[in-house]
Amino acid sequence: MNISKRLNQLIELKQLNIKDFAEQCDIPYRSMYNYVRGEREPNLEALSKISQTFNVDLNWLISWEGEIFKGVPKDAFSDEENQLITYYRLMPGIVQNAMKVAFKAISTE
Repeated sequence: MNISKRLNQLIELKQLNIKDFAEQCDIPYRSMYNYVRGEREPNLEALSKISQTFNVDLNWLISWEGEIFKGVPKDAFSDEENQLITYYRLMPGIVQNAMKVAFKAISTE
């Protein structure tokens, strides 16, 4: 099980650093640091806190199956839209911000 990759992806999606991420989840920084670096696996309590704090699907967090966030049906978007969302989620935060500005500019024309 490699939860550290999923935690890193989630931290990037939320545009947080490890310290802020840990604080929002009410998990000690050192524990979260170890989870993110892959030095320790989070226990069920920590996984539950992360899931509840960020509305993350536990199934995705544990097995990388399904959608990241709860309540998003798989067929809510077309394949092309899902692919765009995936690409967006993999972008660094600074690129995501640039895309937000670009999309906002395009949509208001």
